[in-house]
Amino acid sequence: MNKKALLTFTKKDEEFVSALVATGTPRTVARVLVYLFKNTEGTMREIEHGTDLNEPQVSIALKHMEDHDWISVSAVAGSGMGRPSKKVALKIPVREIVDMIEEAQKSAIENRLALLKKAKGYVA
Repeated sequence: MNKKALLTFTKKDEEFVSALVATGTPRTVARVLVYLFKNTEGTMREIEHGTDLNEPQVSIALKHMEDHDWISVSAVAGSGMGRPSKKVALKIPVREIVDMIEEAQKSAIENRLALLKKAKGYVA
């Protein structure tokens, strides 16, 4: 991906998104995460264009990321009237985010295995 004029993801970027989605990460969150990984920061509009998502999808993805404390959002003074733009950047490295996703998946799997073990106890 190019730093400024990002209009499409490369094949490698799409594979990264697919890998994240396969772990249970929402597709919109995965696309925004990959965008911010490659570009370090971006305005809402830049993220919309760079990820090929619309404004509500980007807002929902950013809310998810903000809830997990992965991003920082700051207001950028506009060049006139209207709403100020929001600048979004990752707070922590993508590697740590992937590690967090991994831990969440491990925990979910362990919980499911415990439930299966409990279910087996009923039929023993």
